[in-house]
Amino acid sequence: AVVSTQSTGDADARVFTQRFAELETKLGEIDRARSIYIHGSQFADPRHCSEYWKLWQGFEVSHGNEDTFREMLRIKRSVRDKYSTQSSFNVPPTTESVVATPADPMAAIQKDVQFVRGNNSGQSSVAQNPDEINLDDDEDDDEEEDDEGEGEEGDEKIVKQCIPDEVFGGLAEQANKDNDEDIIGA
Repeated sequence: AVVSTQSTGDADARVFTQRFAELETKLGEIDRARSIYIHGSQFADPRHCSEYWKLWQGFEVSHGNEDTFREMLRIKRSVRDKYSTQSSFNVPPTTESVVATPADPMAAIQKDVQFVRGNNSGQSSVAQNPDEINLDDDEDDDEEEDDEGEGEEGDEKIVKQCIPDEVFGGLAEQANKDNDEDIIGA
């Protein structure tokens, strides 16, 4: 059964969901009854409809566990916050709370804000750091130093060695076949 809350008031929708949840509880459909309580909670302001929340609390104590009870409390806080936010927008402002606003609010803000002006006179544009490491940008100097360093360690020749086929297992044979097919196919 689909209920349109626009045709009925919040009070009627709340009563309907209470009765429907009680019916589902009597039929043993606990999860469905819990879902109905959750849905109906949006129509029950906890500050004014304490009966709805007492029924749901009793339901959770009888049929729920600690997690479902906490979820019910979380939803209750959420609905209370929703109604407290809505009610603050619906209340017309009192004459005491109305504050005269200036014609140009930005000018009023700028008048109150004081900016500190920086003084750049006598300061260099580059900050000096006493711990700075001097790095030369000349790459030529670095290469010459590297060449000199190699001579000091000694001249070593690179020797190529063959790697036995057993190291690669069957991969070496497969690679040789692939190379032969590439050469024949080319």
